[in-house]
Amino acid sequence: MRPSQDDQKIQWSVISVILIGTFMAVLNGSIVNVALPKIMAIFNATSDSIQWVLTCYLMTLGVVMPVTGFMADRFGYKRMYFIALALFTAGSAICGLAWSINSLIAARIIQAIGGGIMTPLGMAFVYRVVPRNKIGLVMGVWGIAAMAAPAIGPTLGGYLVEYVSWRLIFYVNVPIGIINLVLSSILLSETESIKGKHFDFTGLISSIIGLFCLLLALSQGSKHGWGSPYIVSLFAVAATALSIFVYNELTHPEPLLELRLFKDFQFTVSTLIGITLNIGMFGGMFLFPLLLQSVLGQSAMKTGLIVFPSAIATAVMMPISGRIFDRYAPGE
Repeated sequence: MRPSQDDQKIQWSVISVILIGTFMAVLNGSIVNVALPKIMAIFNATSDSIQWVLTCYLMTLGVVMPVTGFMADRFGYKRMYFIALALFTAGSAICGLAWSINSLIAARIIQAIGGGIMTPLGMAFVYRVVPRNKIGLVMGVWGIAAMAAPAIGPTLGGYLVEYVSWRLIFYVNVPIGIINLVLSSILLSETESIKGKHFDFTGLISSIIGLFCLLLALSQGSKHGWGSPYIVSLFAVAATALSIFVYNELTHPEPLLELRLFKDFQFTVSTLIGITLNIGMFGGMFLFPLLLQSVLGQSAMKTGLIVFPSAIATAVMMPISGRIFDRYAPGE
């Protein structure tokens, strides 16, 4: 007799592969921050152009993530995870070889395509292999990679920039990525492909246009003026495209994103809390290093050490909160 899901053991070998990939993807969203002043000096870049090293990464994540579910169902979870990890590793190598600010931005987009697929696929793998009564514990461990990486990034990046080379913040991903490619090919099991699904092209195109224009307007607003025709036009296009996206997702038989989930109160509240936390974390991780180095004159290493305590607090609390979740389920 096959054991029930609650009696199954946690497949920590699979979880370890997912943790490594998630940590690499999320870490690169913040490890670059303390290297920005150094990169600006080397490539003689302006502050407006250097911000695209981060902005293009986040914008690409936003565009790729919604498509991940369909591609995983269509081509298999293992195959898509392997491709994403390979793209991320190759993008990291190209970032390290960058010869100009534009080449670095292009390589970051390649990185983000892989990272944008890996992060949601990693969570999907966790839910497939972990018993429901242990999901809180495992998600707490997974959260160390997802939430502590943005805080650890500046510390690690500061050390590499000050004592070695800024290029190593990208090169360090290459051997880890290759090892994880081997592990994923051995340890992950392929899922059955789901054929016959209709791809939501309207949802994809409207989400790409809407998110791109919205993020571009938010990143360029201070430069051109929030009331300028250029920025106002971007906001108008974003609002129109995202409105089309929402309407399409609510009426499409196989939507790109199942927005009806927001009818669940707990899901909606937890999502809003997560958005708020990520705005504070990623916004602070971008601005704080620039403030410490460019305005207050701190070194890259000291900047990293200043923000490091938050990583320790996050790493300690994640497994604890997971245990609390397993014992006291929400709504009970």
